[in-house]
Amino acid sequence: MSKNKKIIILILLLVIGTVGTTIAYFKQSQKINNEITSDEYIVSYNYDFIKDSSWNPGDIDEPNINVKNEGEIPIIVRAKMSETWTDENGNDLSLLLNNNERVVVKTINTNWFKDGNYYYYYKELNSNDETNSIIDYIIYNSNAINNGLCTETPSGTTCNINNDYSNATYKLSINFETIQKDAAEKEWNINLDKPKSLYNLIEQQTIYDDITSPTVTDNIKINTISSYTNGNGIFTYHNTVNEPFTYNYYRGNVNNNIIFANSCWKIIGTTTSGNIKIIYNGQSNNGICDNKNENSGISYIEYNLEKNDQKYVGYKYTTITNDDTDSNIKYEIDKWYENNLKNYSNYLADEKYLCERDGEPGSFFPFAFVGRIRIWGNNSQGHAYNVPNTYIRFGTPYQNDIFTVANGKLKYPIALLTTDEAILAGLRGTISSEDSGNNPDNYLTNGISYWLMTPAEKYNDRVTMTYVYNNGSLGGSLSVSSQILVRPVTALNHNIKYSSGNGTINNPYIISE
Repeated sequence: MSKNKKIIILILLLVIGTVGTTIAYFKQSQKINNEITSDEYIVSYNYDFIKDSSWNPGDIDEPNINVKNEGEIPIIVRAKMSETWTDENGNDLSLLLNNNERVVVKTINTNWFKDGNYYYYYKELNSNDETNSIIDYIIYNSNAINNGLCTETPSGTTCNINNDYSNATYKLSINFETIQKDAAEKEWNINLDKPKSLYNLIEQQTIYDDITSPTVTDNIKINTISSYTNGNGIFTYHNTVNEPFTYNYYRGNVNNNIIFANSCWKIIGTTTSGNIKIIYNGQSNNGICDNKNENSGISYIEYNLEKNDQKYVGYKYTTITNDDTDSNIKYEIDKWYENNLKNYSNYLADEKYLCERDGEPGSFFPFAFVGRIRIWGNNSQGHAYNVPNTYIRFGTPYQNDIFTVANGKLKYPIALLTTDEAILAGLRGTISSEDSGNNPDNYLTNGISYWLMTPAEKYNDRVTMTYVYNNGSLGGSLSVSSQILVRPVTALNHNIKYSSGNGTINNPYIISE
């Protein structure tokens, strides 16, 4: 592919003072320091982005694009972005590849939040303050080099490779505006002290489509642990098997810490309904969410007190088709909800939780549950070492395995994480004695084993569940009568607001209550 591609960044800084407006345009591929002065305040714009003409698919750059207040009056900053691709003849090209991924991916810094058509910096700039760079990374999608359009023909699949982006120019325009703090609410209808939409913040960070990342040369390998080169960030998964389902999920080592109901949680993702799933991570330590081991759960208990019948893998059970008895773990979670979350029910949404109890007989033991087979595979013994495939399940044709408040299977909108969700988040189990699937950097790893909601197997003397092992690998089969940690999962509703924070351990998002 030709290397004669250009990137042009057009920055427009619009400074609104009390005595008029000054406009400056910059178009360079080098560091620019420019000061714009009005009678009342001084704002400087810094742009540092070195890029020669050799810009190829897969390239990742870290621009530094920020605004500094060099005056005395507090100001607020906002920005609007637009972008274009043009070929060597000046014709506009699509911003999307044929697979609907963006040709250029921009990751927005979490200290900028979107409201309407603008990105706003999260706090006022006092004298000598400057913003974080509005963009953390500019990524030229590695899939641009294989921008093919495939069609099915009687003789097979035919793909035509489209190299329109050779010898093309990409232009990103960023329009920064600043205004005195005390005029922002009247002129811009914005108040930085008001709570902001958590869902919108997650959406603006969801930059990757399906399980393909611009930092990965091919699809993310689900049978390999999460990493920067195998999926790290927030992704969108489109499930087309059995039922349509869209799920924006956090994967890898990410900043997804949140304080809600005086406790720490980690954001798992957003659902088709627009609700936000979170997993419990212990009590807040003076506003810090650094819990590990037993401090990250609510209790250390058995999934069920009985183990010798297939029904005991149920989150509720009597028979597979007629549930009326709470499992031990459901009883404990519901009791914890009553003591800790019942007064926050208006913040929570009713979501689906799966405890898939269908499956098939194994060769050397009575039964393997479908979630175990789907994720780990199936060999002559009815199970295999963990080699997850790309089939992720968020629904099931067996309605009795779907647990919600609406269908009467749940008393409260709270349950457990599934193995499928853990796989998307970047966990994986043992492949061999040399590779246990150790993933200590993943956000779901907390140094201690804890229960999942997906059943595993039925042996002659016990039934087993899947779980997360203390090193971040997935455990495939643990007796329901074993004692390990419980980390509940619930869902914040779509309209939830956060008042501060950027998701880090030391500065978690704070839910506005």
